[in-house]
Amino acid sequence: MRGSSERNLADILALFDMHDAGDGSFNGPQPDATGMQRVYGGQVAAQAIAAAARTVSGRRLHSLHVAFLRPGDPGRPLRYGVATLREGRTFSTRRVTVSQDAVTLMEALVSFLEPIDSYDYQQPMSAAPEPDSLPGLQYQLRAALGDEVDNYLGPMRLGLVDLRYIDVPPRLAVGVPPPADAVCRLWLRLTDELPEALVQDPVLGACMLAYVSDWTILDPVQVAVANTWQTME
Repeated sequence: MRGSSERNLADILALFDMHDAGDGSFNGPQPDATGMQRVYGGQVAAQAIAAAARTVSGRRLHSLHVAFLRPGDPGRPLRYGVATLREGRTFSTRRVTVSQDAVTLMEALVSFLEPIDSYDYQQPMSAAPEPDSLPGLQYQLRAALGDEVDNYLGPMRLGLVDLRYIDVPPRLAVGVPPPADAVCRLWLRLTDELPEALVQDPVLGACMLAYVSDWTILDPVQVAVANTWQTME
């Protein structure tokens, strides 16, 4: 796999092609470790979905719960052990244990749902400006951070994802009084043309969403404490 600055969407999707190791276990591919100090959490979460999905047929992802226990070494193989907790008429539930050299890095509960006709509901989206009216995150941060922007962006510096914040990005909220409500809304989209497999395969789409969303999951917390995840450890 190419170096981090040259990686493209096909390289990321290749990370979700799990290798069957037998006995309910799968090996997860690793990207080129150049410049990486630890395994990206979004990669591990996405590969846990991919491994669990290999043991389920005809059902779509319903939920994902993960507990990160230890950081992973990007230069060593990742093993995903899948255990069947439930195989019901409509739900399949799997536990995925992610390890390196028999040391557990993450535990995940992954459930899948049979396609059924039922009630549909989602919380109405709040009013927001259109994404094309907002600047991209890299443009916003480069004006404030200069050449240090790549160190902050981490996996997002690959340019695969266009992030457009409606509210103040966490890095620009550092050192300023936090708002009354720590809200951090954004639009995101992949910049590459979507391959047909990503459009047609709901599991692959769920893996890609998990991979990307790990970058933003702590945004409201970072805004609330006027700090970033790099310095909160």
